[in-house]
Amino acid sequence: MLQVFFILFFFIFSPTIVSYAKQQKELLLTVSTEYNDNIYLRSKNKESDFITYISPAIKYDNFFKKNYLRIFYTPTWTIYYSHPESNTLRHDITFNFSHYFTRHLNLSINEHYIKSEEPLEKIGKKISQTVRRERNVYERNRVESNLKWQYNKYSYLKLGYIYQFLYNRDPTYDDTNQETFYLKLKRWPDIKHGINLNFFYERNRTSREIGRPELPGFDGYEVNMFYSKRMNQRLELNFGFNLIKRGFLEENIKDRYVRSYFFNVFYRKSPLTDLSFGIFQFRPYGVGLNKYFTGYRFNIKKKISKRTQISFFLKRSWDVGYLEARRRGFTRYTRINSSLIKRISKTTVFNYSFYYRRNHYYHLRPSRDTIYILNLGLQKEITPSLSVALTYRYDEMTSSVRTYNYVSHSISFSFQYYFKKR
Repeated sequence: MLQVFFILFFFIFSPTIVSYAKQQKELLLTVSTEYNDNIYLRSKNKESDFITYISPAIKYDNFFKKNYLRIFYTPTWTIYYSHPESNTLRHDITFNFSHYFTRHLNLSINEHYIKSEEPLEKIGKKISQTVRRERNVYERNRVESNLKWQYNKYSYLKLGYIYQFLYNRDPTYDDTNQETFYLKLKRWPDIKHGINLNFFYERNRTSREIGRPELPGFDGYEVNMFYSKRMNQRLELNFGFNLIKRGFLEENIKDRYVRSYFFNVFYRKSPLTDLSFGIFQFRPYGVGLNKYFTGYRFNIKKKISKRTQISFFLKRSWDVGYLEARRRGFTRYTRINSSLIKRISKTTVFNYSFYYRRNHYYHLRPSRDTIYILNLGLQKEITPSLSVALTYRYDEMTSSVRTYNYVSHSISFSFQYYFKKR
């Protein structure tokens, strides 16, 4: 899939690139060594190792008269000292392209491809709630294309398509393909009032080499609509509803519905402080529950001083997961995030982050687990092109089935050299 977009792009748009190109190239080299005391995330019989990562990265930007192109590619040679059978060449490729037909109409194509053996996976900005116990290779790809018509400063209509796949080399995990067609309408007659309407249709298919998939494929849709009211420059309110349906392809599994209603408040106290909170009710159907649940969300970001920034996030809600290591389906959860960025000096930065999430699954065994992740980091700029970093990470899972429990400590040292060529 990735190669197809590159070929189409260069064959169709290459004359335009030559005529109007303004290029920027950046090169980054990162080398790090990590000690991990539990590389296979086991509750017993833990195995440790030293792992070296060598990651050259190239970033290419090209600005044209009506087009924009960005390619970001990072191969990583992963070298295990005691377990060389796990040595891997990872790939991380991002491709972004946009073309403006007119001032109001544009086409966007975005792709992100990953090949890795890292069991603690991050999918976009989200942390995967299910993990792989062995360091077997998997591949993940996401391609999105959309056509957007911006018919005034605050309003647009967007038609799009998303294709995603997850392939696992381990034959005991599910391979998944998913297609999504969507329509997004944002209508703001003026700066104070707005309506958003979104519709998604999904087609999900799965297979497994050994055994049966944990959940079968499905056809489904999602509809959400909300109204927004800007009270002033600092305060905005919105309320609306959301409906999700999953119609599974096996007759012995009931269709799943989730219906929810929500109300949110966004308040910008000052340029240094953002505050938001919300409350909602949701009701799942087809998972053995017959009642509404109350959820809530609270988020604050504050810049305490020029050198210190903090954030805190709390949410009790639900989501679904069909493109993770395990197809967990509908999940109720409570999540907490906190972070701190402290500039100790002009060249030294301290980072802290904490992640907590308690899950209640309705399709998996074990049915409950809790994840803890703590990161501590210190980064020092030696020269404008060279920096070093020392990082500590703590991972823990406590589960309703003890054999799924694990604790992992890792500490790494890295240096990064930065080249920039315009």
